Amino acid sequence: MNSYAILVEEKNKKKACDKIILSLTKKGNTSKYRIFGKIIFLECQKKLKKSDIEGTEIFDSVMCSSDRDDIYEKLKTFIGTKKKAESFAIRVHRKGNHNYNSTNLARDIAGAVFEKW
Repeated sequence: MNSYAILVEEKNKKKACDKIILSLTKKGNTSKYRIFGKIIFLECQKKLKKSDIEGTEIFDSVMCSSDRDDIYEKLKTFIGTKKKAESFAIRVHRKGNHNYNSTNLARDIAGAVFEKW
């Protein structure tokens, strides 16, 4: 499965997602989605090209639990598939109560990136 994140500004997220899924199905790419606020997490059988979904920016992504170790391990695996970047930024947006704060999580995630690169 190939995973992507897409920012959707439209009010009716479900309608926008259904439109994306139908468009991809017509191209032979079976997909499913989950909505997280303004972000759509999309899983597709085939890799997406930037032109597959018009008017949106598509980001490679990975899904994980809110467990700190799970986040760290999934990110290390994800980073291992990417070309080394000259620079990068880590931004943490979390909801709910967790036994870690955003600053510490961002530091640990950056550590995973440095470990792999």
